[in-house]
Amino acid sequence: MESCEDAAEAAHEEGESEEPWMAAVMSAAHAQVRAQTWSEHGLLSRVCFAKEQLQILKKYRRICARLQRYGAQLLSKQEPLVSVHFPIAPLPNTRVSMAEGISRALVRFCRQLHETTLAVAPERLAAISPIAMTKLVAFVNDVAAQLWDVTQQAIDGSCSADKGKARVVAFCDDFASECIREELTAINAARSNCDALACAIRDFLDKRRLTDRQIKKSRADESTGALQQAVCRKWIRGIVRRGHGGAIRSLRTRRRFNEAMRANALHENDWWIATSVQDIEDAFELMSRNPEDGELNNCVYYALERAGNWLMSRAIAEGDVLRWMEEQDETAACWSSISIVSDNPEAAMVDQAPLLQAPGHLGVFATTRLRLLAAPEPLCDSAANELAGVRMARLLAALLREGHLPLDRLGCDYANRIVVCEYCKYERAVLAIESDTLVPLGTLLQVPYESTIPDLATAQRAQQPPHSP
Repeated sequence: MESCEDAAEAAHEEGESEEPWMAAVMSAAHAQVRAQTWSEHGLLSRVCFAKEQLQILKKYRRICARLQRYGAQLLSKQEPLVSVHFPIAPLPNTRVSMAEGISRALVRFCRQLHETTLAVAPERLAAISPIAMTKLVAFVNDVAAQLWDVTQQAIDGSCSADKGKARVVAFCDDFASECIREELTAINAARSNCDALACAIRDFLDKRRLTDRQIKKSRADESTGALQQAVCRKWIRGIVRRGHGGAIRSLRTRRRFNEAMRANALHENDWWIATSVQDIEDAFELMSRNPEDGELNNCVYYALERAGNWLMSRAIAEGDVLRWMEEQDETAACWSSISIVSDNPEAAMVDQAPLLQAPGHLGVFATTRLRLLAAPEPLCDSAANELAGVRMARLLAALLREGHLPLDRLGCDYANRIVVCEYCKYERAVLAIESDTLVPLGTLLQVPYESTIPDLATAQRAQQPPHSP
C-alpha cells in the first residue's frame, strides 16, 4: 500500500516523458497495423506488455527516489542510530543478508564482552570449573541468539523492543542467580571441609600427637614408625569416614591459599611448608581411595607436626571468608565488582578499564562511549570471590536496562549500506525493463526511448568537481 508521498510522486509522473512516449508508441503501433506491416494481435500485445512494464518502472523509480532521499539523510548522520524500519520494506534476499550480518555481529559482541569481563581485575575472579565454563559459553551463545530474536521481532513488528529487552534482561538475571546458587552450594561444602580440617588438626596436635613418654617407650620397642603410622591412619580415616576426605583438595581450590603456598615456597625459611602440605594431601588421597589397607609414609606424621599449625590457621581463615560469603544474598556486589561507566579522562587513566566495542551493526552505543571499571577495592579480604558468569550476565543486563544497547536500531553506516544495496537492485530492475522491453519496442516503432538513468561515463563526469577558469 503506497503512502501519500508515493501517491504524489505517482501523480507527478503522469505528466513526465513516459506518457508522451507511450502515446507515440500506441499511435505508431496502430499505424503499422493499419498498414498491415505487423499482425494486430502480436504488435498490440507487445505494446500492452510494455505499458505494464512502464508502470512497474515508474514504481521502481519512486522507490529509488525515496531510497536516495533516505540515504542522503543517513549520510548526514544527524542521529548516529536509526530505526530498523526503512522507507521501503527490504527485499527477501536483503532480509536474509541482514539476518546473517546482525546475528553474526551480536554473537561477536557477546563473545567480546565475555572476554573483556575476564580481562578486568582477573585476580578477583574465582577459579572456574570446566562444567561452569561450559555453561557460561552456552549462555553467551544463547543470549546472543535471544538478542537477535528480539531484533528480528522488532524488524517484523511482531513484538515491541521493550518487551523483548525485558525478556533478555530476565534471562540474564536468572543465569546470574543460578551461578550464585551453584557457587553457594560449593562454598557450603568448602566451608564445611575447612571447619572440619581445622578441628581435626587441632585434635591431632592437642590429643593424638605422641607424647615424649610414648616416643621413648616406642623407641625401646623399635616401633616408633609403626606407631606414628597407626596414629596418622586412624586420624585420617576418621576424617574420611565423616565425609571430609576432600578437605585438603577443597582448600587447594581457593586462590588465596595457593598464593600463600607459593609465597612460602619462595621464602628461604618456609619452603618446607609446601612439601609438608603435599605429603598430607597425598595421604588424604590414599586413604580416601583405600581407607582400610592404605599404607602411609612416616613423613606424614612429621608433616602434620611441622605444618599443622600453619594449615590450621589457613583453614580457619578460609572458613571465615566462606562463611561471610554464605551470608551474602544474590544481589550483593561481592559476586561482581565491575561496572559500566561513561568514557572520560579519569576512567581512561585507570589500568584495566577497557573500552567496550558496540555491535558491528550499530557501530556506537546509544548513549556514549563506555568502559568497564572495577571497584577500587575488593569487598572482602579474599581476592578471588567474583564469578565470571555473574559478571557477564549483570553487565549485559545493565547495557540493556540502561538503554546503551538498543535492539530496534541500526547504525547509519550499516543502514546506508542496506539502502545502497536496495537502490542498486531496483535500479538494475529499471535498466532491465528498459533494455529488454522499452528500448527494443521504441526502435521497432521508430519512437526512441530515452532512459533517465545515466550511463557510467556520465555518472562519473557528474561526480567530478567543476574545472576552475
